Amino acid sequence: MTEEQALKVHPNLDIYTSSFRAMRNTLSGSPLRCLMKMIVDADSRVVIGAHMVGDHSAEIMQVRVCGRGRGASARGGGAVSSCCSHTHGEGVLC
Repeated sequence: MTEEQALKVHPNLDIYTSSFRAMRNTLSGSPLRCLMKMIVDADSRVVIGAHMVGDHSAEIMQVRVCGRGRGASARGGGAVSSCCSHTHGEGVLC
């Protein structure tokens, strides 16, 4: 779910972004970075969407989805309503 789509349903959003080097890249000296973005309903603290661009993002995002359906919030791990990951070369958010 994009920010625009989320705003239609949830008018009060918090957007969290992080750009980081994976440990593998840090230890090897590689400059490659990953981008992660979470769209959170500010009132309920439920994660509405999560996006990640970078190496191994699909595997990393699977961990994020594990909290889905367990009532987790942005404070406690994250119930995710939509999730999207991409390879490093694409650089496109859902």
